[in-house]
Amino acid sequence: MEKYLFKYTNKGPDLAKVAIQNKEDHNAAPINEIKQYLDCRCMTPNDAAWCLLQFDIHRTDPSIERLHAHLPLENSIIYAEDDNLEEVVCDPRNTVTKLTAWFEANKTHPQAREFTYVEFPEHWTWHADGKYWQQRRNNRAKIGRITNISPNEGEVFYLRMLLHIVKGARCYSDLRNVAGHHYPTFQATCEALGLLGDDREWSHAMTDAAHWALPYQLCQLFVTMLLFCQVASPARLFDEFAQIMGDDMRYRILRLTPGIPEPLLQSQIRSYVLLELDNLLKNAGYTLDRFQLPQPEDENMRLRSPSLLPDEKIELQQFAEWLLSIGTELAAGINSQIMSQIATEEMSYYSCDTIDDSSANYCTVQCLYPTEFLNTICMSGLPDHHLQLKVGVPIMLLRNLDPTKGLCNGTRLIVTQLTV
Repeated sequence: MEKYLFKYTNKGPDLAKVAIQNKEDHNAAPINEIKQYLDCRCMTPNDAAWCLLQFDIHRTDPSIERLHAHLPLENSIIYAEDDNLEEVVCDPRNTVTKLTAWFEANKTHPQAREFTYVEFPEHWTWHADGKYWQQRRNNRAKIGRITNISPNEGEVFYLRMLLHIVKGARCYSDLRNVAGHHYPTFQATCEALGLLGDDREWSHAMTDAAHWALPYQLCQLFVTMLLFCQVASPARLFDEFAQIMGDDMRYRILRLTPGIPEPLLQSQIRSYVLLELDNLLKNAGYTLDRFQLPQPEDENMRLRSPSLLPDEKIELQQFAEWLLSIGTELAAGINSQIMSQIATEEMSYYSCDTIDDSSANYCTVQCLYPTEFLNTICMSGLPDHHLQLKVGVPIMLLRNLDPTKGLCNGTRLIVTQLTV
């Protein structure tokens, strides 16, 4: 009813006039916009009665206090284009928000602990100039509403749920306490409070699809559920269907290594499925961490291969331990010495180092860590920014690229061809 009363009754002009004139005609009459509006305005009987009776054209009652929910140090900051970014980041006032001020009010005023974050604007007034809450002195009705957050946002979505029911929290940690037990994440806290439904619906969907879908299709279905469905426990659902989603990998591994132990086989399948899910999630702008899924194991799988003799395993283990014991500078010296003894043309390759743009504080981190700084980082497990190679140089893999073909962490190879 409100739509028809306010939108259609007072929707504006119902008539349009079009005129063509020369811009250089200085004798043309000036445009009277008020007269044009009145001439084009069609005043209907119900519109006239509404105005004669002096009814409100628009009104919002009660007024709304917009509340923001954010994780620690992940609040939005508004600044001008010519502001110094370093000063903006270091300004302590920019870390104060309605949420953090609510925590402070609960620390200082015992009477404030009787209300949730959503109920707080009904009894307390927000002062934007000083960024603090003050107990309300008038009877004006005002209600709080937390901005909408998608379930795909992860922890902040579950934080929003807790802010509707938890009273008197003095910090983020207090929101994760339930009956004296402290939970590690907001999602686990919501689950303990019974705010989340179980995943039986998604489990039944995966079970039904497993009868006809291929493993890669099951992985795609799993990622679709993570992105567009409210999966209460992604890690638990993954554990239930990890082996089914990696059924093709099981076939390939058993074909190449028939005598592989079952625990090792399941571990490799699990890592393979996690890599597939990680690739699919990255295509959508997310990572495994966003859904509290474990990272793929990146261990030296060759040590666990049943085809190695005991002496070979010991030698490989000693070599791996020696590599881990030497420092980065010593390793660089050994690499340079080996390179100098090979009489082939040397090729240089440079990395393209950037900050992961899927992180929530991407702009801040990018400002603090420019590309020149990223290029100077030297750490174990990652190649240097400047990589020098020659044909015939021995190299070693640092990732499990394809365990079924022997391309595991620790596999030693020889460079046979280099391209510009």
